[in-house]
Amino acid sequence: MKRARTLLAALLMLALLCASAQAEVIADGTVDYGPTLTQLASMGGEVSQIYVQAGEYVHVGDPVAALSLTRVYAPYSGTVETIFAEQGDSAADAVEKYGSALTLLPENLYNVYATAENAYSSVRTGLISSGQEVYLKCTRDGSHRGTGVINEIDGEIFYVETTGGAFYNGETVYVYMEPDYDAVDRVGKGTAVAAEAVGVTAEGDIAGLYVNVGDYVEKGQLLMETLGALPEDGAAGEYLLTAQAEGYVAALYAEANAELQKDGLLMEICPRESLSVTALVPEADVASVRVGDAASVSVELAEETLRLSGTVEAISYLPETADDGGTGYAVRVSVEEDERVVPGLAATVSIAMN
Repeated sequence: MKRARTLLAALLMLALLCASAQAEVIADGTVDYGPTLTQLASMGGEVSQIYVQAGEYVHVGDPVAALSLTRVYAPYSGTVETIFAEQGDSAADAVEKYGSALTLLPENLYNVYATAENAYSSVRTGLISSGQEVYLKCTRDGSHRGTGVINEIDGEIFYVETTGGAFYNGETVYVYMEPDYDAVDRVGKGTAVAAEAVGVTAEGDIAGLYVNVGDYVEKGQLLMETLGALPEDGAAGEYLLTAQAEGYVAALYAEANAELQKDGLLMEICPRESLSVTALVPEADVASVRVGDAASVSVELAEETLRLSGTVEAISYLPETADDGGTGYAVRVSVEEDERVVPGLAATVSIAMN
């Protein structure tokens, strides 16, 4: 009888040991990205350079990608009359709708279209040339006077760009070689026509607008910078897209020399606290695992094993083939934050069975 009781006790102990051995699920896993933050491109254009790669850790403000900038300069001196697109707007849309991104009223408010009519007949007055300075006086009473430069000669017609003075639009003026307005210096007669504002076109989104309506600008002054394909003869620069959150770059959608749309996907960032471990749990054990179960995670570092606590966050019920040929199911386990834990490290997950 005593012998029977001893045998029974041994069997009970064996059963307890077996139950204890089956009290947790153990599976191999890998440190992986958990929930990510999606960052959109604040501006669109052609990507000239990429500064990060998937898997790198970024801080707020770190450069992610550079977009090509085209610099648009004033084609002549004058006053900004209208602006049809502000910073962040599409210059191309403004050009399509209004014919230009902005307009400039030339510094020289009048052009004179003249001929040799009423010119003094002499060899001297017949030898005018492009670039020559001339003097203008209205034919009515001589009260309107000004200066100009001959900028083009086309047969019997020559064009004078005024550099000073004021006239009526359509007013008839005499053109002289000297400032004394002597008849022997008269080289012709013409009509003063008020200059019209000329549109400045551009392509791409406006990354920088450096003038306001009413501003006086000089020829060659920077008006705006736009994002888009660079013209062959355009002046180039860069517009930086920077990280708006801290974490690991889980996915990067920008590519060098490719077009990136404004508000298009730029990248996905996984904060350090969102890192998780994905383990493949055998088919026989997955039914015992529940979301919310406590888990312990061992992460293999170069010189030590890091032991962290965790929680089962998600269970996939789509079967996958394990390394040993068996069937397993992916279980995602969150882990406590530790800067030594990085994506790709090997880990072992232990989950208490229900």
